[in-house]
Amino acid sequence: MLRKPSPRISTYSLCEPTSLIKFSKIWVKNIWKFFLGRKRFLLITPPFFKIQLAFDRCNNSMFTVQIRDAIDWCTTKQIYIDQDYSFKSLKRREDIEGYYNLLKREGISPLIVDCGANIGLAVVVSI
Repeated sequence: MLRKPSPRISTYSLCEPTSLIKFSKIWVKNIWKFFLGRKRFLLITPPFFKIQLAFDRCNNSMFTVQIRDAIDWCTTKQIYIDQDYSFKSLKRREDIEGYYNLLKREGISPLIVDCGANIGLAVVVSI
């Protein structure tokens, strides 16, 4: 069954009651999994803030991500919490990491191209 188009603005709000509850549960679950040692990234800021503060366990560093709406937060979740862009699942992971480390040892700064299909978050995962 097709839905009727909503007369609202196309931006999905994180502050609607149902969204607030749904995204808050996901956020709390991420915190729990991070402290159990299973996640690389921790989104520190609750999902309804426009500036998201995150922690990267591998690099032991903090960084911020600016989001506009619920879609951007879902993209942030997809990349950092679900780790959809992780190299761990690739069959040639060792080859890619080996070549990347070789370039770094030779003093060459590897070029990482993020074509911005979402909001440009993949680069932080690659660094």
